[in-house]
Amino acid sequence: MPLIPDEYIYSVSNIEFMRRDTAEKQFKKITGSALPLFLRGGDTITITPSVAGFHEDDVESVIRWAARNGHGDFLIDIGANVGLTSCLVGDCFSAVCCYEPNPLAFAILGVNTKIGIAPGVDVRLFNYGIGNENSTTELLVPKSNWGRVRHSGKFVRSGNPAAQGWLPEFR
Repeated sequence: MPLIPDEYIYSVSNIEFMRRDTAEKQFKKITGSALPLFLRGGDTITITPSVAGFHEDDVESVIRWAARNGHGDFLIDIGANVGLTSCLVGDCFSAVCCYEPNPLAFAILGVNTKIGIAPGVDVRLFNYGIGNENSTTELLVPKSNWGRVRHSGKFVRSGNPAAQGWLPEFR
């Protein structure tokens, strides 16, 4: 059966149009200071960066202080997630090494470090976790939590007593 464009109708009421327009204007105002990075809307760790333009200002402050005081050769970000810390302080270092085992977060980390860290910084990304032994294990990634609310956004269940009994929804 052929599609006939004249038979397709789409409409939005004036009230709905005004509601959407008002919501978009509020969003733009609220996020006017947002970081120029890709963030997951509504995720706990991205709320402050989206509305205030910083992530963990106390952590960022001490990292910048260390870099200014003779420790600016390299930054190692273990559990880098989407790169909030690395992107905010990476320009203070000659090199930045990020370790992130979550393949979904790692893909965003790659984009964010490209757009968030100056071209002259040597950025190296590693898509694996760091542990006390050389092994391969399953990383469980909940759909609804990449941040840090009650539990880490990702974890290894095997041999992890903190993960016992917690069965979140997985992607």
